[in-house]
Amino acid sequence: MKSLVKAAFLALVLFGCHQGSLTEAVTWQQIKSGQLLPVRTAEGRRIYNEYLAELKAQNLSPEFSVYQNIFGMDKHKAAWCVEKGCPEQYQLVTNNYGYWLEDGIYQLLMFSTDPVWDREALEQKSEELLKLHFPELFSESGFEWVVHINPPTNRSVKGLAHAHIFLRDRQNTPSRLPALMHRLSYNRLSATEFGS
Repeated sequence: MKSLVKAAFLALVLFGCHQGSLTEAVTWQQIKSGQLLPVRTAEGRRIYNEYLAELKAQNLSPEFSVYQNIFGMDKHKAAWCVEKGCPEQYQLVTNNYGYWLEDGIYQLLMFSTDPVWDREALEQKSEELLKLHFPELFSESGFEWVVHINPPTNRSVKGLAHAHIFLRDRQNTPSRLPALMHRLSYNRLSATEFGS
């Protein structure tokens, strides 16, 4: 179980996925239309649910995990931020256990330490971070992206505002995006390492 949890830390970032019996990957058309019903594979659901159960068994919240793993806080600062709030910070991260997407679509997350779900601010900060980390998206042709904010009913990390960013490279096969996304990294602690 411990090795599964270690391998599955990023299952935490499967926020808001549909738990039903959808059998098809999310398409670019669904994402662009705003009619996105997030779905993940059966294996993704299993990993996610095991990870959340491990957090719950340790009496830890998803917000604590985000503070510690995405914002790099030690357990004391993360606990303080969960209770009192923290100065505003933003972080762009990969979503290695994200939604089940059709081939050629990639997903990032933009997290804020701000608990206020201001759509305009989340979209603006997402674009700023995309420009900072991936200037090619703005200077080269063929890239498309959509910033998506889950409705309240689909949010697993309700206490920290965040956006899902979907990207695709419509002009190149293979896509240039995987190479670009490797620029992003952060610490990934297993649930069993949170108490360390």
